[in-house]
Amino acid sequence: MLSKSITYVNPLSLSDSYKVTQPGLFSTGDGSKLVHLEACIEPRVDKNHPDDLILVFGLSEISKLISEMIVTKENIQEFSDLSALHFMNPSIFDPTPWNYVVDNLGGKIPLIIEGLPEGSIVRRGTPICKIISTIPECATFVSYFEGFIQSHLWYLSTVASRSLEYSRVIKEFLLLTEGSSASLPFKHQDFGFRAGTSFLSSILAGMAHLLVSKGSDTISSVLEWWKRNGRAGEISGYSVIAFEHNQIISMGPDFEFLIIKNALDIHPSGIISVLCDTFDSVANVNEISRRPCTVSYVEHFHRFDDDYAVYLDKMKKQTGLFKQISQRPEGSTYVIRPDSKIVYNGVKLSVSQTVLKILEILQFNLGELITTNALGYKLLPSYFRIIYGDGLNVNDVRQILTSMYQNGWSADNIVFGTGGNLYQTDVTRSTYDFSMKCYLSKFEKDGVIRTYNIKKITPGKESKSGPFIVGKLPNCEFVYEPLTDDNKEHDQFVTYYNNGQVLCYEDLFTIRKRVEEFRETNNI
Repeated sequence: MLSKSITYVNPLSLSDSYKVTQPGLFSTGDGSKLVHLEACIEPRVDKNHPDDLILVFGLSEISKLISEMIVTKENIQEFSDLSALHFMNPSIFDPTPWNYVVDNLGGKIPLIIEGLPEGSIVRRGTPICKIISTIPECATFVSYFEGFIQSHLWYLSTVASRSLEYSRVIKEFLLLTEGSSASLPFKHQDFGFRAGTSFLSSILAGMAHLLVSKGSDTISSVLEWWKRNGRAGEISGYSVIAFEHNQIISMGPDFEFLIIKNALDIHPSGIISVLCDTFDSVANVNEISRRPCTVSYVEHFHRFDDDYAVYLDKMKKQTGLFKQISQRPEGSTYVIRPDSKIVYNGVKLSVSQTVLKILEILQFNLGELITTNALGYKLLPSYFRIIYGDGLNVNDVRQILTSMYQNGWSADNIVFGTGGNLYQTDVTRSTYDFSMKCYLSKFEKDGVIRTYNIKKITPGKESKSGPFIVGKLPNCEFVYEPLTDDNKEHDQFVTYYNNGQVLCYEDLFTIRKRVEEFRETNNI
Protein backbone atom coordinates (compact mmCIF):
# COMPACT_ATOMS: atom_id res chain seq x y z
CA MET A 1 0.00 0.00 0.00
CA LEU A 2 2.78 2.44 0.88
CA SER A 3 4.70 1.90 -2.35
CA LYS A 4 1.53 2.09 -4.44
CA SER A 5 0.97 5.65 -3.24
CA ILE A 6 4.03 6.82 -5.18
CA THR A 7 2.58 5.76 -8.53
CA TYR A 8 0.21 8.73 -8.42
CA VAL A 9 3.07 11.23 -8.29
CA ASN A 10 5.12 12.54 -11.20
CA PRO A 11 8.65 11.29 -10.32
CA LEU A 12 10.21 14.47 -11.73
CA SER A 13 8.42 16.51 -9.07
CA LEU A 14 10.04 14.64 -6.17
CA SER A 15 12.74 17.25 -5.72
CA ASP A 16 13.33 20.85 -4.72
CA SER A 17 12.68 23.41 -7.43
CA TYR A 18 16.25 24.64 -7.45
CA LYS A 19 17.53 21.14 -8.19
CA VAL A 20 15.92 21.45 -11.62
CA THR A 21 18.27 24.34 -12.37
CA GLN A 22 21.49 22.60 -11.31
CA PRO A 23 22.57 20.10 -14.00
CA GLY A 24 24.38 22.83 -15.92
CA LEU A 25 26.01 24.08 -12.73
CA PHE A 26 28.11 20.92 -12.44
CA SER A 27 30.71 22.37 -14.78
CA THR A 28 34.47 22.67 -15.14
CA GLY A 29 34.11 25.67 -17.44
CA ASP A 30 35.61 23.85 -20.43
CA GLY A 31 32.51 21.98 -21.51
CA SER A 32 33.45 18.78 -19.73
CA LYS A 33 30.30 17.11 -18.43
CA LEU A 34 29.73 15.41 -15.11
CA VAL A 35 29.65 11.65 -15.73
CA HIS A 36 29.67 10.20 -12.20
CA LEU A 37 28.62 11.40 -8.75
CA GLU A 38 28.50 9.87 -5.29
CA ALA A 39 27.14 11.37 -2.08
CA CYS A 40 26.51 10.25 1.47
CA ILE A 41 24.00 11.04 4.19
CA GLU A 42 25.07 11.33 7.80
CA PRO A 43 23.90 12.80 11.10
CA ARG A 44 26.51 15.51 11.59
CA VAL A 45 28.73 15.88 14.64
CA ASP A 46 27.43 18.24 17.33
CA LYS A 47 29.79 18.97 20.21
CA ASN A 48 26.79 19.77 22.41
CA HIS A 49 25.33 16.30 21.87
CA PRO A 50 28.33 13.98 21.61
CA ASP A 51 26.54 10.96 23.08
CA ASP A 52 23.54 10.89 20.75
CA LEU A 53 22.75 7.50 19.27
CA ILE A 54 20.96 7.30 15.93
CA LEU A 55 18.94 4.21 15.04
CA VAL A 56 19.04 3.68 11.26
CA PHE A 57 15.73 3.02 9.55
CA GLY A 58 14.01 3.95 6.30
CA LEU A 59 16.39 2.81 3.56
CA SER A 60 14.33 -0.20 2.55
CA GLU A 61 11.10 1.83 2.40
CA ILE A 62 12.85 4.50 0.32
CA SER A 63 14.16 1.85 -2.05
CA LYS A 64 10.74 0.26 -2.36
CA LEU A 65 9.17 3.62 -3.21
CA ILE A 66 11.81 4.48 -5.82
CA SER A 67 11.48 1.05 -7.39
CA GLU A 68 7.79 1.77 -8.00
CA MET A 69 8.56 4.98 -9.91
CA ILE A 70 8.23 4.67 -13.67
CA VAL A 71 9.07 7.79 -15.64
CA THR A 72 6.89 8.28 -18.73
CA LYS A 73 6.88 10.65 -21.68
CA GLU A 74 3.71 12.15 -20.22
CA ASN A 75 5.56 12.88 -16.97
CA ILE A 76 8.32 14.65 -18.87
CA GLN A 77 5.95 16.76 -20.94
CA GLU A 78 3.88 17.70 -17.90
CA PHE A 79 6.98 18.72 -15.97
CA SER A 80 8.38 20.65 -18.93
CA ASP A 81 5.16 22.65 -19.20
CA LEU A 82 5.14 23.28 -15.47
CA SER A 83 8.80 24.34 -15.33
CA ALA A 84 8.36 26.91 -18.08
CA LEU A 85 5.73 28.62 -15.93
CA HIS A 86 7.37 27.96 -12.56
CA PHE A 87 10.76 29.39 -13.55
CA MET A 88 9.33 31.90 -16.01
CA ASN A 89 11.82 30.46 -18.50
CA PRO A 90 11.16 27.53 -20.88
CA SER A 91 14.84 26.61 -21.18
CA ILE A 92 15.58 25.88 -17.50
CA PHE A 93 14.35 22.30 -17.50
CA ASP A 94 16.47 19.85 -19.50
CA PRO A 95 14.45 16.78 -20.51
CA THR A 96 17.46 14.97 -22.01
CA PRO A 97 18.35 12.66 -19.08
CA TRP A 98 14.70 11.87 -18.44
CA ASN A 99 14.09 10.93 -22.07
CA TYR A 100 17.13 8.66 -21.83
CA VAL A 101 15.54 6.93 -18.82
CA VAL A 102 12.31 6.31 -20.71
CA ASP A 103 13.95 5.25 -23.98
CA ASN A 104 16.69 3.04 -22.55
CA LEU A 105 15.82 2.04 -18.98
CA GLY A 106 12.11 1.37 -19.07
CA GLY A 107 11.49 4.45 -16.94
CA LYS A 108 13.44 3.10 -13.94
CA ILE A 109 15.56 5.50 -11.88
CA PRO A 110 19.29 4.77 -12.48
CA LEU A 111 20.81 4.96 -9.01
CA ILE A 112 22.44 2.74 -6.42
CA ILE A 113 21.49 3.20 -2.77
CA GLU A 114 23.81 1.61 -0.24
CA GLY A 115 23.65 1.90 3.51
CA LEU A 116 24.14 0.36 6.90
CA PRO A 117 21.79 -2.51 7.74
CA GLU A 118 18.56 -1.20 9.24
CA GLY A 119 18.57 -1.48 13.01
CA SER A 120 22.21 -0.38 13.16
CA ILE A 121 22.90 2.21 15.86
CA VAL A 122 25.51 4.86 15.12
CA ARG A 123 27.01 7.93 16.66
CA ARG A 124 26.95 11.34 15.04
CA GLY A 125 29.44 11.77 12.23
CA THR A 126 28.96 8.25 10.88
CA PRO A 127 27.79 7.97 7.24
CA ILE A 128 24.70 5.78 7.06
CA CYS A 129 23.85 5.91 3.36
CA LYS A 130 25.44 6.38 -0.08
CA ILE A 131 23.68 7.51 -3.26
CA ILE A 132 25.65 6.56 -6.40
CA SER A 133 25.00 7.32 -10.06
CA THR A 134 25.13 4.41 -12.49
CA ILE A 135 25.12 5.97 -15.97
CA PRO A 136 26.85 9.15 -17.20
CA GLU A 137 23.68 10.59 -18.74
CA CYS A 138 21.97 10.72 -15.33
CA ALA A 139 24.84 11.49 -12.95
CA THR A 140 23.02 14.51 -11.54
CA PHE A 141 20.14 12.32 -10.31
CA VAL A 142 22.19 11.76 -7.15
CA SER A 143 21.64 15.37 -6.22
CA TYR A 144 18.19 15.60 -7.79
CA PHE A 145 16.64 12.97 -5.51
CA GLU A 146 18.39 14.17 -2.34
CA GLY A 147 15.26 15.69 -0.84
CA PHE A 148 13.09 12.66 -1.47
CA ILE A 149 15.62 10.18 -0.09
CA GLN A 150 16.77 12.27 2.82
CA SER A 151 13.27 13.26 3.99
CA HIS A 152 12.32 9.62 4.48
CA LEU A 153 15.64 8.64 6.02
CA TRP A 154 15.97 11.46 8.55
CA TYR A 155 12.34 11.23 9.66
CA LEU A 156 12.16 7.49 10.19
CA SER A 157 15.63 7.32 11.76
CA THR A 158 14.77 10.23 14.05
CA VAL A 159 11.50 8.69 15.25
CA ALA A 160 13.26 5.35 15.82
CA SER A 161 16.04 7.15 17.69
CA ARG A 162 13.59 9.08 19.86
CA SER A 163 11.80 5.83 20.69
CA LEU A 164 15.19 4.44 21.69
CA GLU A 165 15.75 7.45 23.97
CA TYR A 166 12.49 6.78 25.81
CA SER A 167 13.35 3.11 26.10
CA ARG A 168 16.82 3.83 27.50
CA VAL A 169 15.38 5.98 30.29
CA ILE A 170 12.73 3.41 31.19
CA LYS A 171 15.30 0.61 31.15
CA GLU A 172 17.57 2.56 33.49
CA PHE A 173 14.88 2.74 36.16
CA LEU A 174 13.63 -0.81 35.64
CA LEU A 175 17.14 -2.07 36.36
CA LEU A 176 17.45 0.30 39.31
CA THR A 177 14.16 -0.66 40.96
CA GLU A 178 13.43 -4.15 39.59
CA GLY A 179 16.84 -5.55 38.74
CA SER A 180 15.44 -6.69 35.39
CA SER A 181 14.28 -5.09 32.15
CA ALA A 182 12.17 -8.07 31.06
CA SER A 183 9.02 -5.93 30.83
CA LEU A 184 10.73 -3.16 28.82
CA PRO A 185 9.24 -4.01 25.37
CA PHE A 186 5.77 -3.21 26.73
CA LYS A 187 6.59 -0.07 28.72
CA HIS A 188 6.26 2.48 25.90
CA GLN A 189 3.01 2.55 23.94
CA ASP A 190 2.71 4.39 20.62
CA PHE A 191 -0.39 6.63 20.58
CA GLY A 192 0.80 8.60 17.58
CA PHE A 193 -1.53 7.82 14.66
CA ARG A 194 -3.53 11.03 15.04
CA ALA A 195 -0.35 12.98 15.78
CA GLY A 196 1.23 12.47 12.37
CA THR A 197 1.08 15.01 9.57
CA SER A 198 -0.64 12.44 7.36
CA PHE A 199 -1.77 8.84 7.59
CA LEU A 200 1.26 7.77 5.54
CA SER A 201 3.75 9.54 7.82
CA SER A 202 1.99 8.01 10.84
CA ILE A 203 2.25 4.51 9.38
CA LEU A 204 5.96 4.92 8.70
CA ALA A 205 6.68 6.56 12.06
CA GLY A 206 4.78 3.79 13.81
CA MET A 207 6.88 1.22 11.99
CA ALA A 208 10.02 2.98 13.23
CA HIS A 209 8.82 2.86 16.85
CA LEU A 210 8.28 -0.89 16.57
CA LEU A 211 12.01 -1.46 16.10
CA VAL A 212 12.34 -0.69 19.81
CA SER A 213 8.98 -1.42 21.42
CA LYS A 214 6.19 -3.98 21.13
CA GLY A 215 3.49 -1.59 22.35
CA SER A 216 1.54 0.23 19.65
CA ASP A 217 -1.93 1.58 18.94
CA THR A 218 -0.94 2.50 15.38
CA ILE A 219 -2.50 -0.65 13.99
CA SER A 220 -1.74 0.38 10.40
CA SER A 221 1.98 0.15 11.23
CA VAL A 222 1.49 -3.27 12.78
CA LEU A 223 -0.29 -4.32 9.58
CA GLU A 224 2.56 -3.10 7.36
CA TRP A 225 5.13 -5.07 9.36
CA TRP A 226 2.83 -8.10 9.37
CA LYS A 227 2.65 -8.01 5.58
CA ARG A 228 6.39 -7.38 5.29
CA ASN A 229 7.01 -10.37 7.57
CA GLY A 230 4.94 -12.56 5.26
CA ARG A 231 1.99 -12.63 7.68
CA ALA A 232 3.93 -15.16 9.73
CA GLY A 233 5.50 -15.37 13.15
CA GLU A 234 4.95 -13.09 16.10
CA ILE A 235 2.93 -9.94 15.50
CA SER A 236 5.05 -6.76 15.70
CA GLY A 237 2.96 -4.79 18.19
CA TYR A 238 0.22 -5.22 20.76
CA SER A 239 -2.62 -3.20 22.22
CA VAL A 240 -5.35 -3.62 24.85
CA ILE A 241 -8.97 -2.71 25.57
CA ALA A 242 -9.05 1.00 26.35
CA PHE A 243 -11.51 3.77 27.16
CA GLU A 244 -11.64 7.26 25.77
CA HIS A 245 -13.46 10.13 27.47
CA ASN A 246 -16.31 9.70 24.98
CA GLN A 247 -17.42 6.49 26.66
CA ILE A 248 -17.05 7.76 30.22
CA ILE A 249 -19.08 10.93 29.59
CA SER A 250 -21.70 9.30 27.39
CA MET A 251 -24.28 9.09 30.22
CA GLY A 252 -23.05 11.96 32.39
CA PRO A 253 -21.07 12.07 35.65
CA ASP A 254 -23.66 10.13 37.67
CA PHE A 255 -23.00 7.02 35.61
CA GLU A 256 -19.16 7.10 35.48
CA PHE A 257 -18.64 4.08 37.71
CA LEU A 258 -21.57 2.14 36.28
CA ILE A 259 -20.01 2.44 32.81
CA ILE A 260 -16.72 1.12 34.19
CA LYS A 261 -18.55 -1.75 35.93
CA ASN A 262 -20.34 -2.64 32.71
CA ALA A 263 -17.02 -2.67 30.83
CA LEU A 264 -15.61 -5.11 33.38
CA ASP A 265 -18.72 -7.26 32.95
CA ILE A 266 -18.20 -7.31 29.19
CA HIS A 267 -14.46 -8.02 29.56
CA PRO A 268 -14.10 -10.20 32.67
CA SER A 269 -10.45 -10.95 31.91
CA GLY A 270 -7.45 -9.39 30.22
CA ILE A 271 -5.92 -5.93 30.34
CA ILE A 272 -8.25 -2.94 30.30
CA SER A 273 -7.12 0.69 30.39
CA VAL A 274 -9.56 3.16 31.97
CA LEU A 275 -9.32 6.94 32.19
CA CYS A 276 -9.42 8.29 35.71
CA ASP A 277 -9.57 12.04 35.04
CA THR A 278 -12.80 12.44 33.05
CA PHE A 279 -14.42 14.07 36.08
CA ASP A 280 -12.12 13.78 39.12
CA SER A 281 -8.99 11.66 39.27
CA VAL A 282 -8.86 11.49 43.06
CA ALA A 283 -12.46 10.31 43.34
CA ASN A 284 -12.02 7.84 40.49
CA VAL A 285 -8.87 6.21 41.85
CA ASN A 286 -10.39 6.14 45.31
CA GLU A 287 -13.52 4.38 44.04
CA ILE A 288 -11.76 1.60 42.14
CA SER A 289 -9.40 0.85 45.04
CA ARG A 290 -11.50 1.34 48.20
CA ARG A 291 -12.16 -1.86 50.10
CA PRO A 292 -15.26 -2.77 52.10
CA CYS A 293 -15.16 -2.15 55.84
CA THR A 294 -12.19 0.22 55.60
CA VAL A 295 -11.91 4.00 55.57
CA SER A 296 -10.85 5.13 52.12
CA TYR A 297 -8.47 7.93 51.19
CA VAL A 298 -11.24 10.42 50.36
CA GLU A 299 -13.20 9.56 53.51
CA HIS A 300 -10.10 10.07 55.62
CA PHE A 301 -8.77 13.29 54.07
CA HIS A 302 -11.88 14.89 52.56
CA ARG A 303 -14.78 13.86 54.80
CA PHE A 304 -15.83 17.49 55.26
CA ASP A 305 -14.67 18.79 51.89
CA ASP A 306 -17.51 20.26 49.83
CA ASP A 307 -15.67 19.38 46.62
CA TYR A 308 -16.15 15.69 47.42
CA ALA A 309 -19.64 15.84 48.94
CA VAL A 310 -21.31 14.49 45.79
CA TYR A 311 -18.78 11.68 45.48
CA LEU A 312 -19.09 10.76 49.16
CA ASP A 313 -22.81 10.42 48.61
CA LYS A 314 -22.18 8.18 45.59
CA MET A 315 -19.99 5.92 47.73
CA LYS A 316 -23.06 4.83 49.67
CA LYS A 317 -24.30 3.04 46.54
CA GLN A 318 -21.39 0.59 46.81
CA THR A 319 -20.43 -0.12 43.21
CA GLY A 320 -18.06 -2.86 44.37
CA LEU A 321 -15.48 -2.05 41.70
CA PHE A 322 -12.49 -3.09 43.79
CA LYS A 323 -13.91 -6.56 44.37
CA GLN A 324 -14.67 -6.94 40.68
CA ILE A 325 -11.18 -5.77 39.67
CA SER A 326 -9.27 -7.80 42.25
CA GLN A 327 -11.12 -11.05 41.53
CA ARG A 328 -10.54 -11.11 37.79
CA PRO A 329 -8.46 -14.08 36.54
CA GLU A 330 -4.68 -14.14 36.84
CA GLY A 331 -3.01 -12.02 34.19
CA SER A 332 -5.88 -9.54 34.13
CA THR A 333 -4.93 -5.95 34.86
CA TYR A 334 -6.90 -2.75 35.38
CA VAL A 335 -4.68 0.05 34.07
CA ILE A 336 -5.36 3.49 35.55
CA ARG A 337 -4.88 6.19 32.97
CA PRO A 338 -4.57 9.86 33.94
CA ASP A 339 -4.92 11.89 30.75
CA SER A 340 -4.09 15.21 32.40
CA LYS A 341 -2.41 16.61 35.46
CA ILE A 342 -4.41 16.43 38.69
CA VAL A 343 -5.65 19.62 40.34
CA TYR A 344 -5.56 18.91 44.07
CA ASN A 345 -6.70 21.38 46.72
CA GLY A 346 -6.64 24.09 44.08
CA VAL A 347 -3.07 23.35 42.96
CA LYS A 348 -2.23 21.88 39.55
CA LEU A 349 0.25 19.09 40.10
CA SER A 350 3.18 18.30 37.82
CA VAL A 351 3.29 15.06 35.83
CA SER A 352 5.41 13.38 38.50
CA GLN A 353 3.23 14.72 41.33
CA THR A 354 0.14 13.44 39.51
CA VAL A 355 1.54 9.92 39.35
CA LEU A 356 2.65 10.08 42.98
CA LYS A 357 -0.81 11.25 44.06
CA ILE A 358 -2.39 8.24 42.36
CA LEU A 359 0.13 5.95 44.02
CA GLU A 360 -0.52 7.65 47.36
CA ILE A 361 -4.27 6.97 47.09
CA LEU A 362 -3.66 3.37 46.07
CA GLN A 363 -1.23 2.79 48.91
CA PHE A 364 -3.65 4.22 51.47
CA ASN A 365 -6.57 2.14 50.21
CA LEU A 366 -4.75 -1.09 49.44
CA GLY A 367 -2.56 -1.17 52.53
CA GLU A 368 -0.98 -4.57 53.03
CA LEU A 369 -1.83 -5.55 49.44
CA ILE A 370 1.11 -3.39 48.37
CA THR A 371 4.19 -5.62 48.32
CA THR A 372 7.91 -5.02 47.97
CA ASN A 373 10.21 -6.70 45.48
CA ALA A 374 13.64 -8.19 46.14
CA LEU A 375 15.22 -4.73 45.94
CA GLY A 376 12.78 -3.28 48.45
CA TYR A 377 10.69 -1.20 46.03
CA LYS A 378 6.90 -1.10 46.32
CA LEU A 379 4.72 -2.96 43.84
CA LEU A 380 1.01 -2.59 43.27
CA PRO A 381 -1.02 -5.81 43.17
CA SER A 382 -0.74 -7.35 39.71
CA TYR A 383 -4.33 -6.35 38.92
CA PHE A 384 -3.45 -2.63 39.12
CA ARG A 385 -1.02 -0.66 36.96
CA ILE A 386 -0.77 2.94 35.70
CA ILE A 387 -0.27 4.35 32.21
CA TYR A 388 0.56 8.00 31.70
CA GLY A 389 0.39 9.37 28.17
CA ASP A 390 -0.45 13.06 28.22
CA GLY A 391 2.10 15.14 26.28
CA LEU A 392 5.14 13.35 27.66
CA ASN A 393 8.65 14.02 26.43
CA VAL A 394 11.76 12.11 27.48
CA ASN A 395 12.47 14.52 30.33
CA ASP A 396 8.93 14.07 31.68
CA VAL A 397 9.40 10.30 31.71
CA ARG A 398 12.67 10.69 33.58
CA GLN A 399 11.04 13.09 36.04
CA ILE A 400 8.21 10.66 36.78
CA LEU A 401 10.51 7.68 37.20
CA THR A 402 12.94 9.65 39.36
CA SER A 403 10.10 10.71 41.67
CA MET A 404 8.82 7.15 41.90
CA TYR A 405 12.32 5.88 42.68
CA GLN A 406 12.83 8.53 45.36
CA ASN A 407 9.53 7.54 46.95
CA GLY A 408 10.28 3.84 46.94
CA TRP A 409 8.16 2.73 43.99
CA SER A 410 9.24 0.24 41.33
CA ALA A 411 9.23 1.43 37.73
CA ASP A 412 7.32 -1.73 36.88
CA ASN A 413 4.14 -0.06 38.19
CA ILE A 414 3.86 2.25 35.20
CA VAL A 415 3.68 2.29 31.41
CA PHE A 416 4.13 5.38 29.23
CA GLY A 417 2.30 6.42 26.10
CA THR A 418 3.47 9.02 23.58
CA GLY A 419 2.08 10.39 20.36
CA GLY A 420 2.91 13.91 19.23
CA ASN A 421 6.14 13.97 21.21
CA LEU A 422 7.26 10.79 19.45
CA TYR A 423 6.15 11.73 15.92
CA GLN A 424 6.46 15.51 15.80
CA THR A 425 7.86 17.46 18.77
CA ASP A 426 11.54 18.20 18.18
CA VAL A 427 11.48 15.66 15.36
CA THR A 428 13.13 17.62 12.56
CA ARG A 429 16.06 17.17 10.22
CA SER A 430 18.03 19.29 12.67
CA THR A 431 17.34 17.04 15.65
CA TYR A 432 20.32 14.91 14.61
CA ASP A 433 21.56 17.30 11.89
CA PHE A 434 21.07 15.00 8.92
CA SER A 435 22.94 16.17 5.84
CA MET A 436 23.80 14.87 2.38
CA LYS A 437 27.04 15.89 0.68
CA CYS A 438 28.94 14.83 -2.41
CA TYR A 439 32.16 12.95 -1.64
CA LEU A 440 33.28 11.84 -5.12
CA SER A 441 32.75 13.11 -8.66
CA LYS A 442 34.11 12.48 -12.15
CA PHE A 443 34.01 14.63 -15.28
CA GLU A 444 34.57 13.51 -18.88
CA LYS A 445 38.10 14.92 -19.13
CA ASP A 446 39.24 14.19 -15.60
CA GLY A 447 39.83 11.27 -13.32
CA VAL A 448 38.01 10.72 -10.05
CA ILE A 449 37.87 13.80 -7.86
CA ARG A 450 37.59 13.28 -4.12
CA THR A 451 35.33 16.09 -2.99
CA TYR A 452 34.49 17.54 0.40
CA ASN A 453 33.70 20.89 1.91
CA ILE A 454 35.16 22.58 4.96
CA LYS A 455 33.08 24.88 7.15
CA LYS A 456 35.53 26.62 9.42
CA ILE A 457 32.89 28.94 10.86
CA THR A 458 30.46 26.13 11.73
CA PRO A 459 32.38 23.15 13.14
CA GLY A 460 30.64 19.85 12.47
CA LYS A 461 29.52 20.73 8.95
CA GLU A 462 32.66 19.31 7.39
CA SER A 463 31.60 16.63 4.93
CA LYS A 464 33.29 13.30 4.32
CA SER A 465 35.81 12.75 1.54
CA GLY A 466 35.58 9.57 -0.48
CA PRO A 467 35.84 6.85 -1.35
CA PHE A 468 35.37 5.36 2.12
CA ILE A 469 33.98 2.43 4.06
CA VAL A 470 32.12 2.20 7.33
CA GLY A 471 33.66 -0.51 9.47
CA LYS A 472 32.34 -2.23 12.58
CA LEU A 473 34.11 -2.47 15.93
CA PRO A 474 33.84 -5.42 18.37
CA ASN A 475 31.38 -3.41 20.49
CA CYS A 476 29.06 -3.12 17.45
CA GLU A 477 29.88 0.57 16.91
CA PHE A 478 30.53 1.84 13.40
CA VAL A 479 33.45 3.96 12.18
CA TYR A 480 34.23 5.92 9.02
CA GLU A 481 37.50 4.94 7.30
CA PRO A 482 39.03 6.06 3.98
CA LEU A 483 38.94 3.15 1.54
CA THR A 484 42.15 1.15 1.18
CA ASP A 485 43.08 -2.18 -0.38
CA ASP A 486 43.20 -3.66 3.12
CA ASN A 487 39.81 -2.62 4.47
CA LYS A 488 37.45 -2.94 1.50
CA GLU A 489 36.10 -6.29 2.67
CA HIS A 490 35.22 -4.81 6.07
CA ASP A 491 32.67 -2.37 4.67
CA GLN A 492 29.34 -2.83 6.46
CA PHE A 493 27.23 -1.15 3.78
CA VAL A 494 24.71 -3.27 1.90
CA THR A 495 22.98 -2.47 -1.39
CA TYR A 496 19.30 -1.60 -1.00
CA TYR A 497 18.50 -0.42 -4.51
CA ASN A 498 20.14 -0.88 -7.89
CA ASN A 499 18.64 0.54 -11.10
CA GLY A 500 15.03 -0.22 -10.25
CA GLN A 501 15.59 -3.38 -8.20
CA VAL A 502 15.14 -3.64 -4.42
CA LEU A 503 17.91 -5.86 -3.09
CA CYS A 504 17.42 -5.58 0.67
CA TYR A 505 14.00 -5.65 2.35
CA GLU A 506 14.32 -7.42 5.70
CA ASP A 507 11.66 -8.50 8.17
CA LEU A 508 11.21 -6.72 11.49
CA PHE A 509 12.67 -9.49 13.62
CA THR A 510 15.99 -9.45 11.76
CA ILE A 511 16.17 -5.69 12.24
CA ARG A 512 15.18 -5.89 15.92
CA LYS A 513 17.99 -8.36 16.56
CA ARG A 514 20.54 -5.72 15.50
CA VAL A 515 19.00 -3.20 17.86
CA GLU A 516 19.04 -5.71 20.70
CA GLU A 517 22.61 -6.82 19.96
CA PHE A 518 23.93 -3.26 20.17
CA ARG A 519 21.95 -2.54 23.34
CA GLU A 520 23.13 -5.70 25.06
CA THR A 521 26.76 -5.20 24.02
CA ASN A 522 26.82 -1.57 25.14
CA ASN A 523 24.37 -1.87 28.06
CA ILE A 524 21.96 0.83 26.89
